[in-house]
Amino acid sequence: MNNSRIDQILTFPEEQLDEKDRQILMTLRDAGTEGLGFNALVQKLQPTVSRSTIAVRIEKLLRLGYLDKKQDDRTGRSRPICLSRKTQSMFVFVDKSKALSKYLLQRLEDLKISNFDLKGLEDWFNEFREKYNAIFGMTAVVAVLYGISAAGDLFLPLLMDDYKALFIKLAEIIKEKPNTLKATRSLIDSKLEDNGTSLAELMKETQNEFKIR
Repeated sequence: MNNSRIDQILTFPEEQLDEKDRQILMTLRDAGTEGLGFNALVQKLQPTVSRSTIAVRIEKLLRLGYLDKKQDDRTGRSRPICLSRKTQSMFVFVDKSKALSKYLLQRLEDLKISNFDLKGLEDWFNEFREKYNAIFGMTAVVAVLYGISAAGDLFLPLLMDDYKALFIKLAEIIKEKPNTLKATRSLIDSKLEDNGTSLAELMKETQNEFKIR
């Protein structure tokens, strides 16, 4: 099967997804291949998302091919809703990116326990840069295979949630261990200098912006 044929099979229609769509998809992802009945899904999502909104969004996600309804089990109950096979295949990329982020978060926790010196921080930062280059590279692959909306509105926001969690943890460590602030600033400054700027220069430009306004 050639690449263009694969693209035609996997690509989702280009229609915008938002946070509520992502909540539904992630909840069903956590539910596994058996999916959830409508009422069970509502219970898991309320009060964040209303029952009527969930109903509308499910119809949208079914139409776009992100969701499927499992075959009727002849019990008279509503059919469980689950991720489509296309969506399940895309979540292979999501799972890989989350595994890498989880590893980096654990490494950060290990640094917290240790002395958290400049060398340890630099090693972590280099790993972070290497792995997140790979993760962001996955976004381009997801865009090619599954479409721009799937990449930009689903994969990338989930990726940024993990990215945010890493730096929240880093900020917590710096607050708990103020001596790490010097090491962090030193590392950031050296990386900025590698790219032709400096922290002092950026701070000066920031101050100038405030003066202008």
